[in-house]
This record gives sequence, C-alpha cells and structure tokens, in this order.
Amino acid sequence: MKLPTRQTLTGVGSVGLAGGIAGVAGFVLMVVMAKVLSPELNAQFLVFWSVLFWVFGSLGGIQFETVRSTRTAALAGDEAMVVPATHHVRVVPAGLGVATGVVAIFFLSSLLWAPRVFGSDWLLSVVVVALAAIVYGGYTSVVGVLGGQGRWVSAAVLMVADPLVRSVAIVIAALALSGLVGVKLAAGVATLTWVVLVLVFKGYRSILGSRGDTNVREYVGKTSQAVVATLASTALVVGFPTLLGLVEGNSIIQESAGLLFAISMTRAPLMLPLNAFQSMIVAHFVKRGGSPRVVGRIVLAVLGLGVLASIVAGIIGPPLLGLVRPEYRLGPLLVGGLTLGAAFLCLVVLTGTLALANNQHTVYMTGWVVAIVVTIGMLWIPWTLSVTVIVALIGGSSCGVIVHVTGMMAIPRTSDRGTEEQ
Repeated sequence: MKLPTRQTLTGVGSVGLAGGIAGVAGFVLMVVMAKVLSPELNAQFLVFWSVLFWVFGSLGGIQFETVRSTRTAALAGDEAMVVPATHHVRVVPAGLGVATGVVAIFFLSSLLWAPRVFGSDWLLSVVVVALAAIVYGGYTSVVGVLGGQGRWVSAAVLMVADPLVRSVAIVIAALALSGLVGVKLAAGVATLTWVVLVLVFKGYRSILGSRGDTNVREYVGKTSQAVVATLASTALVVGFPTLLGLVEGNSIIQESAGLLFAISMTRAPLMLPLNAFQSMIVAHFVKRGGSPRVVGRIVLAVLGLGVLASIVAGIIGPPLLGLVRPEYRLGPLLVGGLTLGAAFLCLVVLTGTLALANNQHTVYMTGWVVAIVVTIGMLWIPWTLSVTVIVALIGGSSCGVIVHVTGMMAIPRTSDRGTEEQ
C-alpha cells in the first residue's frame, strides 16, 4: 500500500483548511444578515443568494470536467500540459465560453420566472447574477486546472479568497446601505477576485493556456453534460429556496424566513466541507476508480453520520436558531428532519462525484435530473410546508443516489487509469 506523500497531505490539508474558512465565512455571513436585515428582507436575500449560487453551482460542472480532463492528460503523460498540441482544448477559454452559454439561457429564461421569485426588482437581480456568473466561469476553470495539475495549495488560495471577499463586501454593504441593492451589487463585484490574483501573480497566469485531454467539441459536450447535472445538483444544495419561491410564490417565501434560514444552517456543516473536497475526490478517483465495495462503504458511512447529525441537531439546533432571532426557533423534529435531508444531499453529491470521476457523465447527469424532478414533484404535495420540504429533500436525493449507484455498477468504467502520482 502506497503511503500518501507529503505533497498529497499538504494538498488535502490546504483544501480542508480552505473549505473550513469558506464555511465559517458563509456561516458568519448568514448569521450577520439575519441579525441586520428584517425577516422579510432576509428572506428576499436568501432567495437571491440561492439563485446566485444555483447558477454558480451549475458552473461547477466546468470545474469538475476540467479537473478530470487535465488530470487524465497528466496521468497519460500527455505533453499537452507542457507543450500544447493544437488539437487539444484550451480549457480556460473553453470554460468561459460554456459559462457564457449557460448565462444566456439563464437570462432569457428569467423573463418567465424571475418576477415571481424576486418580486419588483427582478431585473436588477437577474443582471447582477448574469454578469457575475460569466466572470465566475473563469474562476471554476482556473480552479479546475489547478486541481487537475495537483496544485492544491494554489487552488486553495483561490477557494479562500473568493468567498472571503464576497462575504466581507456583502456585510459592509448591508451595514452601510439600506435595502438590498448594495448587497446584490457587492455579491456580484466580488467575483472579480480571481481576476485580480491572475493579473498580480505569474503562477496563476501561467495556467491560462493549459490544455485538456480532448478536442474542443468533446470537451464542450462533456462539460455541458456536467453543467446540466450540477444545475440539478445545486438546485437542491443551494437553490432550494428558489424552488420554493417558484412553487409557493414570493409572498409565501417572505413569511418563511425561519424555515429558509434553518435549511441553510442545517446543511452548511455537512455540505461545505464536501464541496471543498469535490475536485480532490474527482482527481483521486480518476486515478484509482471506485469499486462496488468502496461505493457501498461511502453510502453506509454517510447514512450513519447523517442519522447521528440529525439527532444532535434536533437537540441543540432549536435553541441556537433562537439565539439569532426568537422567531427563527423551530421544533426539534423539524430541525432534525432538515439535517437528515442535508445528509441525503451529501450522499447524492458523493455518488454523483464518483460517477463523474469514472467518466460516466450520462449516469452523473441522469441521477441529478431524476433527483431534481422528484424533488420538485414532491413540493406540490398538499402537506404543511415544513413536512413537504423534508419529504422532498429526502425523497428526491434518495432517487438520485439509486440512479448513480445502479449506473456505476451496470456500466463498465471507461476512463484511463494512470500509475503515477502527479
């Protein structure tokens, strides 16, 4: 058994630390906004935040495919990483192109749904999200290249800088200005952080011409599949308030600030570390693959931790939520149920990541599409809103896990497996 190298351990530590810092920054931001804004304004902010990161999250497909593509090229000894072959895709410009296409679809579709979700200032919200997302496409591409090349420390710096700058800018805007206009603009402008780092540091500029293992057409095709899948995945992970807004309407959402806040708080401790390590998981399993035994252990471990976390959250969660605002305190069963729903989200994220690393893009995409369709369908069940939310989160995620695991067991792994560490 090969022991981890010092470089590997440093990379894991760097990404873990970056995920922890980003998680704390996001947690503090949510608490501060809940304190500073009225429940009605905070509900509107949470919906805007969910749309912003729904779009950002969908662009995560660019990052994951870029990690896979550049990692595969490196493990194969492909000289495109050093002396680019003209038929291999330049992944950063291609990633920006895919992001622009996604944003165009988002902008055009917003005419149908944005007024219902955002209310009267829907156009400003849509423009901010659209412009920020194009810039964010470059961020995901650059982090993907760094991950594929095994430069996890450099990737971790970007993974810390982006959320920290955004959180600080939003808090300053919320404290200095009334309303949400300044907050939304601050959230959008903060996406330029990676551009500043690339312009200042040569080490980041050097990767802008990096190439993957395929031509442009194949890269765009695989990336588009990954984007569709991550569009569905982030709908559950960060875009869930938007889905509720589409089903229930903006007026109902403004009355449900406590539930929306609890959804964010119960999933943050589980999802944020996982999101930080996703690219590293892809890079690892591109090399080593995922056997049925490994997949089974992961499923059982996440389910066990999820049950334990839901019990703990049901006990300590309600009083902690009440410390933020008395009206945000919810019952222990509701908090525990939301935490269990977050655990199932972690599970479908992990199984989907394994499918992507195995180069099974169709399985990855199908599992997430099934998960989001089932979730949306369950949101229409005529129960109380809190019960419907829990059932929809658990039910949709479970169906996605079943599709991912079944697909990975049924379809032979097609990606090349290298023999050397990057």
